Amino acid sequence: MTEPPVTITLVAVARTRQSRGVQRGLVDRLAAPPLERPARALRQLVKPPERKPVPPSRLVWRVTGNRDRKVFLESGRRSAREMRAAIGVELIGTDIDGKAIAWARENIPYARFLCNEGLPPLDLPDASVDLVLNHSVFTHLDELHQDAWLSELRRVTKPGGTVLLSVHGMHPFESTLPHWRTFDWFDDGIEREWAEKGFVFVDEGTWRGTFPDFYRTTYHAPWYVFRRWSHLFDIKAYLVRASLDFQDFVLMQRPAVDPEA
Repeated sequence: MTEPPVTITLVAVARTRQSRGVQRGLVDRLAAPPLERPARALRQLVKPPERKPVPPSRLVWRVTGNRDRKVFLESGRRSAREMRAAIGVELIGTDIDGKAIAWARENIPYARFLCNEGLPPLDLPDASVDLVLNHSVFTHLDELHQDAWLSELRRVTKPGGTVLLSVHGMHPFESTLPHWRTFDWFDDGIEREWAEKGFVFVDEGTWRGTFPDFYRTTYHAPWYVFRRWSHLFDIKAYLVRASLDFQDFVLMQRPAVDPEA
């Protein structure tokens, strides 16, 4: 008998494969006030484990992780100390930052770490991961790299497996817009692109010279996520400001049976 897939319970806001009218209505629902107990209040109740290895400040925001057996794959910009909570499963971390991966390999003996390139593939077999956790990576990729990595995450995720990603949704875009308007590089095309396409890739200059050209700051309208990502995954939930009371979480599942099968 095969072992059942990992189960994660979150508040479901909407499911995929709904009519366009329902998807358009989703935007209005997602604009509603957050839950009565926002993420920032919940974080105050969480106390970190004692005596855990903590990367130096120059690396802490650049480390990534992952899980299999149940295999847990965490890809991109996750604090290595957060992986402590997942002991009991096989952990795999992968990132483009070789220095961060070297630190993780030296300091976190209970996980396996891979260094990947800017584009796929990962050094992992097909359908080998139960859960993919990816925080604040798709918030920085251009559309070409976004599509390539979504396809790659689908490849390595087991049928029925879970993928949890974060995006900059409506709140980050609308709260940042007034700040952008104070800069010479801002033009109205950014707002038009948001309204018409739902995907905005902005070069604010923050990451220039430190990261590759495909790494800037990215914003996703919820309707864009449902329209473009649901051809690869079933979107089970879209959680507004569930990550650090700022980014949105997208909970997805690779279909148990591929449509072409």
